[in-house]
Amino acid sequence: MKRVVLAVTFTLGVTAICLIVIMGLGVLLQGAGGAEVWEIPGGYRGWVVAEFNRAHCPDARVTGSSWVYSVSPSGQACTSGPSRKGWMYTRYDYVFSDGTRTPLSVGVWGRGGDIWGRSGGPGPQQEMFFVGTESSFLASSRPQSHE
Repeated sequence: MKRVVLAVTFTLGVTAICLIVIMGLGVLLQGAGGAEVWEIPGGYRGWVVAEFNRAHCPDARVTGSSWVYSVSPSGQACTSGPSRKGWMYTRYDYVFSDGTRTPLSVGVWGRGGDIWGRSGGPGPQQEMFFVGTESSFLASSRPQSHE
C-alpha cells in the first residue's frame, strides 16, 4: 500500500512539473501579454469591432499591466497601438454612465454567458466579439469590412 501511495505521489509530482515547464515555455515563446480590459457601454448588445494600428486613434489606456479599450455606444473601438499577442487575462465590463461596472462572462455553449465569437475582424488589423445571449449571437450576422 505504501508503494502505491509513493508511486501516485511521484506521478502527480512529475505531471505537475511537466505542466509548469510546458506553460513556462509557452509564455517564453509567445510572450505574456499582461491583461486587457474591454469597457463596454452599459446595456450594449451586438457586435464590437476593434481596429488596431490606426494612426488617427488614441493609444489604449494603460493601467498597471492592463491595456484598457473603450467601446463606443455604436460598438466600435479604435487604437493606434497593435493588438496584444500572447497569453493574457481578458476582462469584459459593462460601464454605466454613473461609473458602476458589471463584469461580463465569456460564453460557454449551452451554459450561457455574455461574450461570444471573439475572432479576427472583417478587415485586417481588426478583432471582433459579440455581446449578448447565445441565441442572439447565433441569429446575428458577422459585420462586413468597409475597407
